[in-house]
Amino acid sequence: MSQSLIVSDSTTDTLWLRHPIGVDSPKVIVKLDQNSNDPKRPHYNDGIGWRRWLTRRRIETIYCYQPVGNSYALLAAAAALDITIIIYLTGHISQRLQNALKLFNNRINTFLCAGDFIAGQLRQIGIGTEKISVDVPRVDTTSIQALNEAHRLELRRRTGSGPVLLALPRPGDWQSLKPAVWAVSMLKHIYSDLKLVVSGTCRPSEYDQLRQWEKAWDSRGLICFDEDATDWVELAGSCDVVVAGGAPLNDVIRLLYARATGTPIVVGIGQANEYLRDYERGQIVTPAKPRHLAGAILNLLEKNIP
Repeated sequence: MSQSLIVSDSTTDTLWLRHPIGVDSPKVIVKLDQNSNDPKRPHYNDGIGWRRWLTRRRIETIYCYQPVGNSYALLAAAAALDITIIIYLTGHISQRLQNALKLFNNRINTFLCAGDFIAGQLRQIGIGTEKISVDVPRVDTTSIQALNEAHRLELRRRTGSGPVLLALPRPGDWQSLKPAVWAVSMLKHIYSDLKLVVSGTCRPSEYDQLRQWEKAWDSRGLICFDEDATDWVELAGSCDVVVAGGAPLNDVIRLLYARATGTPIVVGIGQANEYLRDYERGQIVTPAKPRHLAGAILNLLEKNIP
């Protein structure tokens, strides 16, 4: 019996698992950055091995979330076998990925885009509109249960007694994370007990970089590392403001869930605008500079904190 293959890696946000891809045939799920130690699967760079693996499992369709370098050999193997390839683009398309998509374009059947701005990027690099479909995940706000007050206070106690902000970008997403940290660092000189929560697994080099930013901007003790210990929806529901920073928006799913909690969101003008235009608690700041982001956050804190 033929099967479908769903491909992701550690860069794919776990929130996407709440929006499973529906397929008619049995499915196989592979996380590429976890298979190099699995003797049952080829190394991610083993194109010949992937051809044999795909043939043996009778894979007829591949759904691949936001491809990265370790998925290219698998996609090349699938293309050689004329397997249907569907690419799910979950955020901003980097220059490197643009180059890869142009290379594989003739072999890719469909591009599913989690936003109009992503579809626009595809059109700019010459991808035919007949291959592009916009599929923004729907977050049912009724399914986002109101956070229990005792639980909310417990989450707040972990970070101290002052204002709590939540960074939308994950560790490693430096282009978006830096302006968010920079903006909040300015506010640390007004609210000495201010905390910025950074959610996501943080590698030693990323931890060191964030601590260096604290030192450079004279805001030691600003950042709290959650290390994915708390569900994103709970973090967003318990903080005072979600700080999205500026472009690029490398993944849209956290923003959609933050919006569903009803928490105020501050973002620099750019790719996130598409999701916040009709959100009353969203503030789109222009220009998207750290001091302007800081000003917008300060206004919200002054209004909402006694």
